[in-house]
Amino acid sequence: MLAAISTSESASSTGALPTGRLPRGALPTDCLSTSALESELVGLAGHLTAAHCRWLQLLAAFDDREGWAGPGLRTCAHWLSWRVGMNLRTAFEQLRVAHALAALPVTTTAFAAGRISYSKVRAITRVATPETEQALVDLALAGTASHVERVVRGARQARADPAETHAGRHLHWTWGEDGMLDLRGRLTPEQGAVLLSALATATEDASPGQHQRSAEHRTPSRHRMSPVAGSEAESGGGDAPPGVALEPLAARRTDALVALVTGSGSSDKALSAAAQVVLHIDAESATAHIERGPETRHLDAHHIKHWLHGGRTDIHNLVLLCDRHHRLIHDHGYSMRGIGNDVTFHRPDGRPIDDAGPPTGGRLEAVYELSSAHGIAITDETLTPTWAGERLDPTPILALLLPEPSMATAA
Repeated sequence: MLAAISTSESASSTGALPTGRLPRGALPTDCLSTSALESELVGLAGHLTAAHCRWLQLLAAFDDREGWAGPGLRTCAHWLSWRVGMNLRTAFEQLRVAHALAALPVTTTAFAAGRISYSKVRAITRVATPETEQALVDLALAGTASHVERVVRGARQARADPAETHAGRHLHWTWGEDGMLDLRGRLTPEQGAVLLSALATATEDASPGQHQRSAEHRTPSRHRMSPVAGSEAESGGGDAPPGVALEPLAARRTDALVALVTGSGSSDKALSAAAQVVLHIDAESATAHIERGPETRHLDAHHIKHWLHGGRTDIHNLVLLCDRHHRLIHDHGYSMRGIGNDVTFHRPDGRPIDDAGPPTGGRLEAVYELSSAHGIAITDETLTPTWAGERLDPTPILALLLPEPSMATAA
């Protein structure tokens, strides 16, 4: 058992804010108006963003000096896991971004000013060079993180070397604490299409074209909810016989995967359908995509101007919307105006919806000032455990947490 784990030591922590006491000038959240809450929330997000940039700069310098090196520590990521309590995968990603920023001055400047979030910066650093970063930063300032990630994903796919893509396939698994098996892997686009086609057939999922049916001709979702899952999305959106509740689609997919592996159930049907992979080619733009591949599923075709109201039935009057936003337009008063790619979205009261909110702003010193104002004393030891490298014996800890039968199973 770790020497650091002791019930008597937990109450001796320093730097904690006394219960019930508020620092001078601070108001409890229930005393703030909604607009004041929003203002402080967004403002603090900017301050935290600026501080995060500084933190990454310090991290890169610390790693370059190998300040983390010591007995039992293999990398700076492992040091972060020990000293800061960070998940290893997260730590490696933070380090990647930290070192990438050194070669991206435009990105760093916007990040340090609290204007673009870490999520956007993380995406930018995957593809940006000093020559290309300005366009990505401009996109980040104007759009959402999803916008940046979509562009970056497209850039990475376009640059992908088929040989490297093939070599990058992998499948890993770990056993969860509850005994369940967690799978994680990457498949080539062709392998992914085959697998998804087989799973869709084995679970009696929608046919490849069904996800683009217009919501104007659908049965209202309230009539298709699963009594078990509680929502159309979780139940897979299918109609169950009276008195029969469908399991969540994700659960049925696991059964289908096992059936494909073991050759049981309806796997023969699924395997025969798996070979049917459809590739769409646009001769005019010289582009192609795999049906039901990345970003092509769960989209509905929507008439910008409904044909009942004189709208045209050609492709220029159609857009693809996710199912949730399609329902907002048909059932909750939201609207679209325009044609082709030049469309705007409007609230039920007619007000236009901005593509993205204004960029945040922040000041690094404000984070330290905020901690001081709240009476929080943070030192370089606050997040560091007292663990000295000894091996963990979980038995005494499990004895406190689990009854004896569970202890025997865990052991």
